[in-house]
Amino acid sequence: MNRLLIALCVVALVMAGKKNKGGKKNKPTKEFGPGAPEGSTLYNVQMFFKNYLLSSNGLGFAFIVDTGIDVAKDDFCSIKGNQGAQEEDSMILGATCKAEMVSLYKKEEQCGAVWCDAVSATKLNGSEWFKFIVEAPNTDVIFKWFEDNHLDNIFSYICRCGSPLMNSLADVCMPSIDEAQVWDMLGAVEMSGESLGLGADVELKDWILDIIQDKIEWGNVKQFVDQLVSNLCMKNADDRSPEGSQCYQYFYNSIKTGYTWWKQNAPGSYKLTVSRPAPGMIFPKECSSFNFTKIADMEAAEMTSYANNMLCNKKCEGAYKKTLMGCCSSNMVLDDLMIGSIKAMAQNAKNIYMGMQTEEYPEQMENSVLGLIRDMYSILKDPKCDAGEARYGLVGCNDVTEDMDIGDEEKPDKKSKGKGKGKGKGKGKGGKGKGKGGKKGGKKDKKGKKEKKEKT
Repeated sequence: MNRLLIALCVVALVMAGKKNKGGKKNKPTKEFGPGAPEGSTLYNVQMFFKNYLLSSNGLGFAFIVDTGIDVAKDDFCSIKGNQGAQEEDSMILGATCKAEMVSLYKKEEQCGAVWCDAVSATKLNGSEWFKFIVEAPNTDVIFKWFEDNHLDNIFSYICRCGSPLMNSLADVCMPSIDEAQVWDMLGAVEMSGESLGLGADVELKDWILDIIQDKIEWGNVKQFVDQLVSNLCMKNADDRSPEGSQCYQYFYNSIKTGYTWWKQNAPGSYKLTVSRPAPGMIFPKECSSFNFTKIADMEAAEMTSYANNMLCNKKCEGAYKKTLMGCCSSNMVLDDLMIGSIKAMAQNAKNIYMGMQTEEYPEQMENSVLGLIRDMYSILKDPKCDAGEARYGLVGCNDVTEDMDIGDEEKPDKKSKGKGKGKGKGKGKGGKGKGKGGKKGGKKDKKGKKEKKEKT
């Protein structure tokens, strides 16, 4: 027996030698862990995902997370099951809400399937997604991966089902949310209201349900989501490329640009991995340099003045028009229903907050946060710029016409030399007008350029 073991060991050594020709050492397996530099914000996020969501080798979810996903999948996917499964109670949604989701699923768009589809996709591919994020060297890689693999798929669903799903949640599910059995588990948690500063006679479960069912004004939330979906899913008229695009893609690019600015200017411990700006997003330094430490210490009025001065800088006009003030942004700024719902939600949040506090924080919140929302909206709608400074004409995507100059106003000489029209920037001289006036002005501007060219 001993001789047999020795012979097997010799064979194993010989085979290992054949696989390792030339005396080269076998490469050690890379240990699963964060790909970002240690100490960066992304590194800390990656460590959280690694420690709490994924298994030690990153090849699956942690046991408790995986168990939770299985429970949710069984519960939600009964919505897509046979009649018997659809009539079963839902531990997470409750009977009334589940019946509403089944009804929504039976309609043409099958929007009620969102819960099952989302948790099923997470069960199938979720651990791979989080593993990719954990091992990513920087945020640019994550943005590119999300854009290539998930952005259009997610918004395809949002554009189709966002509004009807929100209507069902607000009108049916939130009022009946206390039917869900999951609240019984929360009621079993030994956490008194006194430990949360809510009073000794307040139960955590009752406090949360009271906010959801009685305090939150869901009508405002419903209107906000409805308008937001409408604006995000509109065709971006500034994009003159053959394939075209929708406004959600415009805002996604704006977020990437804003994130690049944050990375370049983030103070101290918030420093992120530095990377090159995205193509087509090169800005004058003074337009993309921000002192976030100073901004954090500003009062609301100072912050408003700072933003107004940045927007009015003539050197930044073309860059901001392209990235921040295109027709997609104009849609939202000019959408009175959406702006009204935002203001109402902010006021509702303040009222809920006032009911939770006895100190002077609510008044401070009203004077700073709510005031800042009002002032920033006013600046975006009409920046207070002096003569000779930047000018922004708000023209919604439905009011943009093909004969409008959407190029960079700062370089009209290059535009008239046959280099074509730019994408997603200002609206030419005509674009400074609003509605029909803006359209007429745009035609006049183009005609004027044509006549000038013929004379020369």
